[in-house]
Amino acid sequence: MFTLRNILSALEDPDVDMLGIYGMGGIGKTMLAEEIARKVKSDKLFDQVVFVEVSQNQDIRKIQGEIADKLGLKFHEESESGRANSLFKQAWNLFKKMAGDYIEGSEFQSVARDVAKECAGLPVSVVTIARALRNKRLFEWKDTLKQLRRPSSTNFEDIQPTAYKAIELSYNKLEGEELKNIFLLIGYTAIASIDDLLMCGMGLGLFQGVNKMEEARARVRTLVHKLKASYDNNLQLEATTQFRKLLSNERSLPTEEVIQSGVVPRFVEFLMREDYPQLQYEAAWVLRSIASKTLEDKKAVVDHGAVPIFVKLLASPSDDIRMQSVWALGNIAAESPRFRDLVLGEAALIPLLTQLNNHENLSMKRIATWTLSNLCGGKPRPIFDQVRPCLPTLAQLVHSNDEHVMSNACWGLSLLCDGGKNDEIQAVIAAGVCPRLVKLLGHPSQSVLTQALHTVGNIARGDYSQTLYIINCGALPYLLGLLIDNHKTSIKNYACWIISNITAGNREQIQAVIDAGLIGPLVNLLQNAVFYIKKEAAWAISNATFGGTHEQIKYLEREGCIKPLCDLLLCPDPQIVTVCLKALENILKVGEAEKNTDTDIGDVNQYAQLVEEAKGLEKIENLQRHDNYEIHEKSAKILETYWCGRVVGPQPGLLYAGNEENEEEDALGVM
Repeated sequence: MFTLRNILSALEDPDVDMLGIYGMGGIGKTMLAEEIARKVKSDKLFDQVVFVEVSQNQDIRKIQGEIADKLGLKFHEESESGRANSLFKQAWNLFKKMAGDYIEGSEFQSVARDVAKECAGLPVSVVTIARALRNKRLFEWKDTLKQLRRPSSTNFEDIQPTAYKAIELSYNKLEGEELKNIFLLIGYTAIASIDDLLMCGMGLGLFQGVNKMEEARARVRTLVHKLKASYDNNLQLEATTQFRKLLSNERSLPTEEVIQSGVVPRFVEFLMREDYPQLQYEAAWVLRSIASKTLEDKKAVVDHGAVPIFVKLLASPSDDIRMQSVWALGNIAAESPRFRDLVLGEAALIPLLTQLNNHENLSMKRIATWTLSNLCGGKPRPIFDQVRPCLPTLAQLVHSNDEHVMSNACWGLSLLCDGGKNDEIQAVIAAGVCPRLVKLLGHPSQSVLTQALHTVGNIARGDYSQTLYIINCGALPYLLGLLIDNHKTSIKNYACWIISNITAGNREQIQAVIDAGLIGPLVNLLQNAVFYIKKEAAWAISNATFGGTHEQIKYLEREGCIKPLCDLLLCPDPQIVTVCLKALENILKVGEAEKNTDTDIGDVNQYAQLVEEAKGLEKIENLQRHDNYEIHEKSAKILETYWCGRVVGPQPGLLYAGNEENEEEDALGVM
């Protein structure tokens, strides 16, 4: 009766998946099992209770049928193999639970399924072998499979060979003779207390080099702890996996609750468990998720010393652990110059580049390229020499066929030359990336195109030779297509910005813009586009009026630039008003020179007439009342030079500005 109560009590424990009843033949094991089944069913301990008696001469089909009938199930597969397959699915689910879900969909899956099949659906084999292999490396799985496929060495008729092999395998994986002896002692005698193990172990002489009772007690406790360690590891893994799932789903657990619970230091400790790679992997995922949130969340991960450990894990033999570590370092470095410098200071760059240079895994390339770009950016910018080594790798990555890799590689290159320093721009050019970057200006992916535009624009604002190099790589025809084709306004804006950098160059570069047919589309945007594109187009035209020849400026006028420049004199941006005034002044200078040299037009500045026809004169007169000093002075000077006697006295305090809102955020300002 005592045994029955113990068994029923154990069955109520949700952590118990299996119970064994052992004893010699004829002592009533079957009768006891029947009584347990009856009692469990009457007490409604489980929704379904099935009792099947299995003899030594097993009929698999009969066993399957009995179980299915008593559960009210019907096998869709009537063949023995089909019915066995239905039961194998359940055995596989149990196997995954014991070994860890990581085996599904990984390099372990094929060999894991073969190992599970060797268990023949026996729960004792499934549980024992799966737990023994949990967190083991692939070669250990393969070696275990080889052992399971060998003929069983048991001579005991009452022991199922598969079950014997499972227990034998579990025993063989124990380290040291003392541990194996304790395992056998517990299994043979059913001793449960430390004191009893101590007495039996001492009496049998199991403890080598131990002469005192205190030493023996300590040795026993150590050995028992080792036997339990697998179970403790499983608890740690289960808990960490649950945290990972809670942080990863759509309704994720708030990271501040995780941090306040005090578990972050434990997860950092788990990162160092080289003996338990699956726990390392889950802990890395949890910390990566936390570091993806706010700056304070990143700080919690950093303050507990995770960064140097993540850097060390970039050399882990596990692809999955390396990927999570790369991702975590990218999250930590993102949008935080201080943490970015910390990651660089821990010498993360070279092992990160190794992930990109030595591995073809696409997911790793995507994540590592993104992380690399995070190390190149931020305000203030990183010390250039710290990140210079990434240039050859980025130069390779822009040739990838994957748009995520290309986009992030272009972003990284853009950030490297974002400071406007010619020596840094030259280093990017020397990496040989410009022809590829220019070609990407025709890429169909919006993200690739945007980042390529950024990089080309940053290079084009270098010195004359650097700008000319971009032109010689064939950028202008691509820019023309971006101006006239059906692209997003932000793309057209970037294109205008690049052209403004080119027209800020010398006469040869301005002529290249003219010859490429870019002026007409620029003027069209200056007249008809949304305001923030008009601003960039105005810069492009104005820059050309400063560096261009008289013939080039006359070409600008023939393309119709005067009227849209006059219209922008009403805009609310004082800087653009000034840009347009200076452009008009430069055009009027050419008109004045033409008046003095061309006898056919008489004593008339034909461009002054065109300004008047565009109602520009009235606008310039009103600008004398603008409270911006430069605008006031420039408008007064233009009136005095080209329309003598039309100067209006200044009236400070009268703000001349409108309320026109940008239709889209100025993309150049936020990059």
